[in-house]
Amino acid sequence: MAQERERLRHAEKLLERVSGALRLLSAGDEGGAADGLRVAERLVSEAAGHDQALAEVAGRLASLSAEADDALSALQSYLEGLDLDPAHRDAVELRHDKLQALKRKYKLSSSDELLAYADEAQQRLVGLEAAAHDEGELARVLERARAAAVAAATELGAARAAAAPGFAAAVEKELRELAMPHARFEVALVPRAPRADVAADAGDAADADDDLGGAVSAAALGPRGAEEAEFLFSANPGVPLRPLRDTASGGELSRAMLAIRSTVTLGNDVETLIFDEVDSGIGGVTASALGERLARLAAATQIVCITHLPQLVAFAERHFAITKVTDAGAGTTQTVVQEVEGEERVAELCRMLGASPDDDAARSHALALLDRARRTVS
Repeated sequence: MAQERERLRHAEKLLERVSGALRLLSAGDEGGAADGLRVAERLVSEAAGHDQALAEVAGRLASLSAEADDALSALQSYLEGLDLDPAHRDAVELRHDKLQALKRKYKLSSSDELLAYADEAQQRLVGLEAAAHDEGELARVLERARAAAVAAATELGAARAAAAPGFAAAVEKELRELAMPHARFEVALVPRAPRADVAADAGDAADADDDLGGAVSAAALGPRGAEEAEFLFSANPGVPLRPLRDTASGGELSRAMLAIRSTVTLGNDVETLIFDEVDSGIGGVTASALGERLARLAAATQIVCITHLPQLVAFAERHFAITKVTDAGAGTTQTVVQEVEGEERVAELCRMLGASPDDDAARSHALALLDRARRTVS
């Protein structure tokens, strides 16, 4: 297009220059350059009949004469095809301006890039038009998927409602064995509120919901169904049930989590459980029972437990002692974590029992705790 625009813009000048060249090549009465070359070629050819030394020059003149005739013919054809229409010139200028504006708009540097962008846009348009033609089928597919999701959520909700009382009772039993005799635990299934961005889109699904009994709204569906499970907890008599996450202390929360984890099967996505203050307010036989539960869990999942109870520590596969080292002269304090094994572990258990590692009774007690833990776990 750039070449055509340049030609149209200078059409009059081109007409003048090419016409002048034609006049020089083809002036009448053998006055033009082409006619002169033909005459010169004929004369030299005749002379070459008498002197062979002129034969080469005659051949060159013959070639020049033929080239001049070809050029003359090409120029005549060019003039015949030269476009002098002002309307065409204006149309090309308008198209050029539009292309420049489009290149600026889409930040493109060349017409080739603009044409490639136009082809890509055309392909996208074809795809959108095809999707519009398939809109009815897509709507039917969406409706079937929505109905299937509602049915699955309804079934899941019914299964949860059936399982919740038994699960809550099992967790309460575990909590009682973890020195929380008055603990109460319930599972509240709270319906999800319809999402505003889905409610309007799901309006057409109201009839489908009615067909399924109207129990579940498609707009209320989430990744975990149509309801959220809220754990309700109370640790003491007379204290109303409240959400576990809001009411339990650190130790209560750790024991509640241990009770829940002891009741349900852990998924593969849980690799490590950390219990802090799980031993708060317990000791003796209860601590041993707690240790047994942690050991059972540790068979399938890594357990990290921070505790001061030797009855709990005895069940650990690896025992780390945490101490503070203070340098009064340097004015520094460091926390040191060191694994203890063998005799060092026995000595550490004695210290946790409140006795010296040299105390025979404490040592005997520590060894008994380790032996009982080994026999229980194995």
